Amino acid sequence: MAVKDLTRMIEKATDMNVLKLESVVLDGTEDDIISLSKAIRGHPYLEEFRWSDVTLTDLSLTLNQVVSMLFVTVPDLHVVQLEKLPITTSALATAGYCTSLRQLLLPNSNLNDKDATFIADAIAKNPVLEVIDLSANDLSDIGCVAFANALQKNTSIREIKLGGNGNISSATKSQIETTLRNRDGGSAQAA
Repeated sequence: MAVKDLTRMIEKATDMNVLKLESVVLDGTEDDIISLSKAIRGHPYLEEFRWSDVTLTDLSLTLNQVVSMLFVTVPDLHVVQLEKLPITTSALATAGYCTSLRQLLLPNSNLNDKDATFIADAIAKNPVLEVIDLSANDLSDIGCVAFANALQKNTSIREIKLGGNGNISSATKSQIETTLRNRDGGSAQAA
């Protein structure tokens, strides 16, 4: 699919509240990515952004600008799912600016402990975030400690999914689970 075509579709769908792409290869230039991010900028109705297994034909490009624009400018964004996308931690770190975000779903995103630290810093600032899915990544105790620290600052988080991260000790999982269980309505899935 051409990035230009996707941009035109988004520009025409002015009342769209869900933008979902799965297993799509996007073909375009850096200018096309910029145009796509402008089409998403400040979208008045977009509530869910779910992109999974989206790749770019030009491997030197990323979707960083699109994701950053989404987090920083879309006013009523509640759910973001980013799975297997060409983005970097700098784009994910902008999640802290999205004060309407309730669910941040990042499964199968090849995240490591350094990435987790940046994401944890971002979510510590988000006053309404309730669910984080970090399952099937490459996190260890180091990344999880960053999230445990973020939970001390952000009391809105009720659930963190950590399954499929084989390098997390039971003690660290227990620390996160205890913090979440002590919250009204909180739960933990750190298997």
